[in-house]
Amino acid sequence: IQSVFRSWKAIKKWKARVRMHVHRTYVANEIFKTEKHYVNSLRVFLEVFYYPLCKRKVVEQGVLETIFGNISRIYDIHVDLLADITQRLDDWSYDQTLGDVFNKYWKTMQCYEEYVNNYDASTAACKKEIKSNKEFEEFLEIAEKNPRCKKLDFFDFSIQPIQRVPRYAMLVSELLKNTTSMNKDSEYLVKAKTSVNIILKYFNESKRMLQQRETSIRKVRELKRSVSGAQDFLKPDKDFLFEGPLAIQKSKKKTEQVYVFLFRDSLLVARALGVTNGFLKRMSGYKFSALQNIKLQKYSLVEHSVPTGIKLRG
Repeated sequence: IQSVFRSWKAIKKWKARVRMHVHRTYVANEIFKTEKHYVNSLRVFLEVFYYPLCKRKVVEQGVLETIFGNISRIYDIHVDLLADITQRLDDWSYDQTLGDVFNKYWKTMQCYEEYVNNYDASTAACKKEIKSNKEFEEFLEIAEKNPRCKKLDFFDFSIQPIQRVPRYAMLVSELLKNTTSMNKDSEYLVKAKTSVNIILKYFNESKRMLQQRETSIRKVRELKRSVSGAQDFLKPDKDFLFEGPLAIQKSKKKTEQVYVFLFRDSLLVARALGVTNGFLKRMSGYKFSALQNIKLQKYSLVEHSVPTGIKLRG
């Protein structure tokens, strides 16, 4: 009986390993297929859009560099990466590894940081050029009808590098999940997963900071139009955090209602014009008069449980 039980247990363990290897093979093939498709898309983006624009001089060189960023560098990296993946898949076995292939390229893939940082500027420059440059607009219309584009437009291609890194994170995690600890690829994939998550974290943080900066720029422009007496203070590099009403207790019976705009280094106190009673909850549609600009060198911003989430301590 014990012999039968041990045999049954061994067969069960063997079947589990076979199932894991089958799924691991499926994920490896998915990595190969998606990488091949990605490289082909990058090639189309370069050959249908970028290279012809370089030759035709439709757009100024500086604008062209902003629109396409370092896409050529990204393409070169992935051509090499695809070649290595293909070689491993051609000789695929239970003990074959892929994690070390990814680890070979993670450092060079830091060039994605440059592409991500430039992406919003690229999109804005392209849209601006479409509106102001008829020849560029016509070029895009013709290029997008190219059969190689498969009904994808310029922006469908330009966003693909942004979408690719999160895809790597998912595929590497899935491959690791289906790799036993006895397989040497397990160690490689753990390292690869850590590396791709670091890049992904940078992506998200970079995107957040860029959006925050754009919000600050828009807010400063808005305040310049709506707050009198603060034009000298409202510089484009001001780091806006939030705004809201504030009640200043002048005495036991007197309270002054003001509206404040908090920046990283200062607090702008203003009064809403035409508001005599009650709290002004939002600035939309109102004009303001600046009362005071408080520099915050002697204060620190700390997290707090109030709705704004921040309080001053000094």
